Amino acid sequence: MTTGCSRTSCSPAPHGPTLLETPHSVIGAAVGAATGNPVAAAPAAIASHFAGDVVPHWNPNFPFRSRALYAFVIGDFVIAEALAVFLWFAFPDRPEIAIGAFAGTVPDIILGVRFLFRVRWLRGYERFHGKLHWEVPLRYGLWPQLAITAVAAGYLLTL
Repeated sequence: MTTGCSRTSCSPAPHGPTLLETPHSVIGAAVGAATGNPVAAAPAAIASHFAGDVVPHWNPNFPFRSRALYAFVIGDFVIAEALAVFLWFAFPDRPEIAIGAFAGTVPDIILGVRFLFRVRWLRGYERFHGKLHWEVPLRYGLWPQLAITAVAAGYLLTL
């Protein structure tokens, strides 16, 4: 979907996936680590997902236009979830980090279920999720994702 963009501003997109999954996973891991609590990590990481969607960002919208884009999105998702598994083993005494990494992607997993299986009762969720997005073209939207992800990764590297 296209957004209402001009040279000076962009309006939120009506719906679609969020910023790439790997940033959501890294940010969720950092938020989970910051909570210091496995129980608090999941809701905090889910909240960080929606907060991340408010930041100007680029993402491919479903249905994707090419097989290459499908492969890219699937690869990004696999990396994001593999990161959660890696963090589980890398920080065995800090489960909140891996829980945060996984929970940071849960809102898009739900959206993926809505799109792939056409689950009607998730339409309201799709609308809610879509209203939070501030999508911009790739040349503008990739940088905020990279910057926020780098800050979150930097925090994780201090642990």
